[in-house]
Amino acid sequence: QMDGSAGDYFSSSEEAWAAIESRYTICHTKWMDFKKGWQSCKGSWPHTRGYTCGLWSLFHSLVANAPDDYAANVLLAIEGYIARFFACDSCRRHFLQMSENIILLSTKKESVLWLWEAHNKVNKRVAQQELTYGGDPSFPKSQWPTKALCSSCYKEGWISGEGHSNDETYQFLLRYYAPRFQYGLGGIGVGGSDSGAAESGVQVAHQANNERREEILMRKQALEEERAYYRGFLGTGYSWQFLLEAVLILYLAITYGSDAYVWVKEKYQRWKRRRKAAKHYL
Repeated sequence: QMDGSAGDYFSSSEEAWAAIESRYTICHTKWMDFKKGWQSCKGSWPHTRGYTCGLWSLFHSLVANAPDDYAANVLLAIEGYIARFFACDSCRRHFLQMSENIILLSTKKESVLWLWEAHNKVNKRVAQQELTYGGDPSFPKSQWPTKALCSSCYKEGWISGEGHSNDETYQFLLRYYAPRFQYGLGGIGVGGSDSGAAESGVQVAHQANNERREEILMRKQALEEERAYYRGFLGTGYSWQFLLEAVLILYLAITYGSDAYVWVKEKYQRWKRRRKAAKHYL
């Protein structure tokens, strides 16, 4: 039950919360600045860019800032998020189709470049859709980075939008999404009084992802062995046991099928003769 001081209580609470917000920062950005909305991902038209652009930027930043031996597992975590929480069905389906073999990635460079290539594949597909349905005219979908943004990312003799150099592109992505690495500061770290618990949580997640990786690799190996087993006999795609069974079934079908046909035919001819004789007798 509220008394007369409730209004004063809520008033003081709001003031205290406002004071906290004014001092709170995330990644060296003031909390109040987040209320301004999208900045680097702000579209020139309503309902363009925004969330999906921010999500891609977050994914690139997470992988680029991850320690070398964690980057591949960060990519697995991103795949798990898309599979379970991303609301766009077609987008989720396309991403999971692309990510079928990310379990085979092991290095940070492979992980960073895989995500960059996947993003460009999405840009290429969405660019085709924008020709019909329209998009943001100020930010048309294209292969990224452009030659104007990173000329060294392109191989000589290739036209703009094609022929990226993986080594140069990898270094550009680190400079763009993880500038801390360029100054020898390392990736995103954990600090404060809870750093021990946080590091322990990271290690548990890392171990779980490694176990998942081993399980999937074992399944892939078993599947490949099974495929090779059925692919072996004369390149037919079937095992010799299967072909032997098929030939045996075919032989039995021809032998007993023909006998059954002769028996049915004789029965039918006998029935016709009896019917004809009965009509003649009558």
